[in-house]
Amino acid sequence: MKALGMTEDSEVIHQMMSRTSMGRMAQPSDIGKVAVFLASDDAPSVTGQKIEVSEGFK
Repeated sequence: MKALGMTEDSEVIHQMMSRTSMGRMAQPSDIGKVAVFLASDDAPSVTGQKIEVSEGFK
């Protein structure tokens, strides 16, 4: 958000968060956790999938 020049109090951010089922925005660490999982031995059969890390943003 800071890279966009916005704070968590920004109206645009509140509007975006209201459109997510989780009520928050995905953070870089959320995306990183998915990437680590996909690169791990726990996901050997996951291939050719589109995985959205978006907190349910619609």
